[in-house]
Amino acid sequence: MRHLAVTVFAVLSVLAVPFPSVSADPLRDAIVPLAPGLTISTIRMASYSTACNSPSPPPSPWECNAITSSSEYRGGSTFGFDATGRLYQVAFGSFILPSGEDAFLLRRINTDGTEEPLAHLIASRCDTYPCSGESYEYLYAFPVESRFDVTLGRILLAMRYIRHTPQGQNDDGVGIVEVSGFPKMFDTLLTFIPGGQLAALMPAHPDGFRSADSMQVWTGDVRSMPDWSQAQPLTCEAATNPAPGQIVTVADTLPDPALGAGRYYLTATQHAADRRLGRQYVNGAFSARNPASLPVCAP
Repeated sequence: MRHLAVTVFAVLSVLAVPFPSVSADPLRDAIVPLAPGLTISTIRMASYSTACNSPSPPPSPWECNAITSSSEYRGGSTFGFDATGRLYQVAFGSFILPSGEDAFLLRRINTDGTEEPLAHLIASRCDTYPCSGESYEYLYAFPVESRFDVTLGRILLAMRYIRHTPQGQNDDGVGIVEVSGFPKMFDTLLTFIPGGQLAALMPAHPDGFRSADSMQVWTGDVRSMPDWSQAQPLTCEAATNPAPGQIVTVADTLPDPALGAGRYYLTATQHAADRRLGRQYVNGAFSARNPASLPVCAP
């Protein structure tokens, strides 16, 4: 699966390649998602001495403000509200997971007062328990240095990690980690679940509309992009009057593409007589897709 744009992705038939068993990204490893649809990625990472102790004049990088010891933080930080009015925070107090890691809980508080666990933020972990070998300590720069991006539906965490070895060969790094997959302001987040199901997370203002009357899902051969006149409707009414933050699921009964071929999926938003087709990213800039060539979708 390859994401081609904000509301387009393709399903390709490729040969399976095993992933390495050891991750080279210790910052990303510190965030363990609990809610479906969340993606963890490291935006940048560097050694602490290079980024934060260089002789260059201030200001230092944002992530250098991470706290110096996990014992200084006890949770209770609030990141802010998403585009649908739900609050995100780190619960007060750390706890020990069944696997032995010390962790904090990232949670969401809904508008009706209910709470959802979203991810574990690891504070410390060892390769064996009781801890006798290599270990990691993770330090977070919240609440002051981490933010919720309401437009793109993501949390940016300024972080630091310290790696300890029994031989005393320590490693120390800082960086910025992105937790994405939350409701956005304008763009519909479309994902594919193996087994024939699409899931769309509705934004606060679908394609810039104040609200959507319906959402359409289209598909086609990736080789025909961006000729939308060749697109075929998967459904003309995936959702009627969808609410911000609603997850809309669509069954995909199409067979897998042949080896070497690929299929894209995209959403279109209908409001009264107007229809919009999301955005495209071309030459380093976003712009609106032109829906003029997209066929009329008859329910």
